[in-house]
Amino acid sequence: MAYNALLRNATPCWEPTRPFRAYVDWLLGESESAAESFWRHYLRGKTSPTRVTGPTTVAALAATVPSIGEVHVPVPTSIVTRLNTIVRSERLTLNTILLGAWALVVHQLSSDSDVLLGATFSGRPAELDGIEGMVGSFVNNLPVRATIRYEQNLLEWLRDMGDQLLEIQLHQTTPLAQMHAWSEMPSRHRLFDTLFVFQNYMFDPSAFRAVDGTAWHVLTAPEVSHYALTALAVPQPEFQLRLLFERRHFDDASGEKIVQAWLAILNQVTLKLDAVVGDLIAVLHHLAPERAQPSVPLHNDSHNGLPAVIANDLELRIVRLWQEAFDVENIGVDDNFFDLGGHSVLLVRVHCQLQQALGCNIPIVKLFQYPTIRSLARFLSHSDDSPATAPSLATRPSRQQTAMARQRQIWRKGS
Repeated sequence: MAYNALLRNATPCWEPTRPFRAYVDWLLGESESAAESFWRHYLRGKTSPTRVTGPTTVAALAATVPSIGEVHVPVPTSIVTRLNTIVRSERLTLNTILLGAWALVVHQLSSDSDVLLGATFSGRPAELDGIEGMVGSFVNNLPVRATIRYEQNLLEWLRDMGDQLLEIQLHQTTPLAQMHAWSEMPSRHRLFDTLFVFQNYMFDPSAFRAVDGTAWHVLTAPEVSHYALTALAVPQPEFQLRLLFERRHFDDASGEKIVQAWLAILNQVTLKLDAVVGDLIAVLHHLAPERAQPSVPLHNDSHNGLPAVIANDLELRIVRLWQEAFDVENIGVDDNFFDLGGHSVLLVRVHCQLQQALGCNIPIVKLFQYPTIRSLARFLSHSDDSPATAPSLATRPSRQQTAMARQRQIWRKGS
């Protein structure tokens, strides 16, 4: 190892690696038209995301920063043994089986038979020599579509999914935003609400014994995800299933129930590979989706059930921005941006429009901290850089004209 060599004041023997630039050059040579054709066909007909969010609680709506919960469950050795047997005997990969089992859980949570979920791909094209040793950012989250047919043979269904994943790998370097633009999904929605991650990193225990007298400590830190559910399969060093969940939508008991359901489906796959898909879903009867309405009625006044009254001009202007962003009329001042289907890309767009409309600087983090129109307007009205303390709105048109005239002068000088 290089570290050992440095301790001995020797010159490390580095293995030759290709620079990241080689990947960039390869990427620039790829045909965008082929990727566009594939993703347009693959996502055709899907116009709404597969939602798994549960009932929203009063405490969740009051929270200023989304909190992430985590649960995990070890995979028993008996299941791991049977999984390895299936991988060797059938035309399947461990990744396909784990993802397929998770797709069935998402189906049960959402009641969507055309499941669209996210999955993490390495982003390293196998056809590029030296890609495995290259240092750089490659990982990409891609949409995976799972059509649930109860009468279909399970093994056949898993093989279909495996073939589908191979096709996706050929276009795994496409940016998510570009795929979204090619799809029929409205821009106010993100493509998927859940994410599957197979953490099959290479793990070499001998590395911890490489240097005599050196103490090694594994660093662990909390993980954060902006998806309602993030399912992680970790095969090494000890096989376990992990689940990250947004507490705005799920409590600890729900998270535990979901990860246990994933394990139960995985067990059934290893025992009943010749069954039909519907037989496995029957195991998830206790996971019937809770489609109850949020505990706090969205955009309703607690006294008369009518839409909450807009208190001032600032709230009205934010409401109009949200109506345009979400393409819906029925927006209330107590609606939560993320419960309405808002995502990070839409948030950035609304943030830019809000700053332009109000003529003031607003830290984008404040839109996360104040996700309702009422709370955001209250913050802005008391902020040092709020519209209340900014130059009068009545003078804004003349200020804009002056700014545009100055900009034209700069353009003329530059030309």
